[in-house]
Amino acid sequence: MKTSRMLIQAAIAAGTTLAAGAPVLSVAASHASFPNGTSIYGEPSTARSVDRVVDVTQVRSINAAYGETIAFIQGDQRFVWTFNGLDGRRVALAEIAPSGFNGSTRVYLGRNPAARN
Repeated sequence: MKTSRMLIQAAIAAGTTLAAGAPVLSVAASHASFPNGTSIYGEPSTARSVDRVVDVTQVRSINAAYGETIAFIQGDQRFVWTFNGLDGRRVALAEIAPSGFNGSTRVYLGRNPAARN
């Protein structure tokens, strides 16, 4: 129930119109994105704003603080992500990474310190 409430609040904050909660929830849950197409996990970022660098060949899982920007590297590939979507989630890196990245690495996103729940 708490997850459903958070998804509805996030959809409202994103500026979507809610006729009923179910359509928004089904879109967000099935595609891991809000109706406007943005990821529920956060957003791609630039290399200038990196909080830390993680080599995905060295880890199976990592903990990310809400709002943290992480550069992920694997061999000569690299991408940067800011975890500022819905908090308290687990995401397979393959869901947000470019193709070819290690899909078995998991990211555990911490709670948003601004959330009151």
